[in-house]
Amino acid sequence: MFYSSHCSSVIKWSSIVKFLFFVVLFLSPSDAVLGDSDESALLRLKASFSDPASVLSTWTSAAGTDSGYCSWSGVLCNANSRVVAVNVTGNGGNRRNGTSHPCKGFSQFPLYRFGVRRTCEGSKGSLFGNVSSFNFISVLTELRVLSLPFNALEGEFGGFEFGW
Repeated sequence: MFYSSHCSSVIKWSSIVKFLFFVVLFLSPSDAVLGDSDESALLRLKASFSDPASVLSTWTSAAGTDSGYCSWSGVLCNANSRVVAVNVTGNGGNRRNGTSHPCKGFSQFPLYRFGVRRTCEGSKGSLFGNVSSFNFISVLTELRVLSLPFNALEGEFGGFEFGW
């Protein structure tokens, strides 16, 4: 009799523990955690640039918002608030005061690995930096497009893989 009472007590506690485990597992904000990873990677991307023209001025962390980064300039997210594209065009492509684009023959420059064009002579981009240190960008597992044309960027991507 003692055995059956003890056994049913163990079963009850085991069931309660399992139930609580599944509640925590399924109600945890996993999307928010993933989103924080995307936001962190974008903020690291911003920090890796010199941005004297404040092109990335909208890229600021907003406390209390899970996917505020999806509204940042040049950032496109999917329905799950995951970053799928980053497109930041520099002012090296502007034609002000009738001047021609210093890289008007940019199509002659080869593409390197992830679609980064070699900087052409005379380019005056809005963002300055070296893409060789972009290994953290692999955190953006849904990223399909990284477009940074007409910026003064140097280096090559390498040493990391994308999940395509």
